[in-house]
Amino acid sequence: MRRSLLALSLTGSLAAAAAPAQVSQDWDEVYAWHYRPLVIFAPTGDRAALEEQRAKLYGNEKAMEERDMVWVEVIGDNVRYVLSPQTGTDADTLRERFDVSEEEFAVLLIGKDAGVKLRSPEPVTTDTVFALIDSMPMRRQEMREQGR
Repeated sequence: MRRSLLALSLTGSLAAAAAPAQVSQDWDEVYAWHYRPLVIFAPTGDRAALEEQRAKLYGNEKAMEERDMVWVEVIGDNVRYVLSPQTGTDADTLRERFDVSEEEFAVLLIGKDAGVKLRSPEPVTTDTVFALIDSMPMRRQEMREQGR
């Protein structure tokens, strides 16, 4: 499934890859202990920061996959699953859960334990995100198991 999500992201447009949620599953059911979601929150009108963050992520899909990362965008009232399995979780629920207002731009890295590991009011580089993940004990264990 991860490979098909990657292929969809690489071959389709962002809009095609970001179809509305069709699966009614809880956020934790889908992500906890399986993935490290990078969640980008943006008000509808804050396109510059959103586009800057997207530009920093494109081309890094393989490195994201190696780290079990997924990419979710919450833009206004819409949840877009760009490189991620879908859940039925709506934008209001995610904003409330992660304490992000409708007017706020924020980038959050959520750990496999469902805790917020990084919160930034500005776009972040993949180097920053990857270094943080690679310093986590769970990731270090994963790398040992993969022989890296």
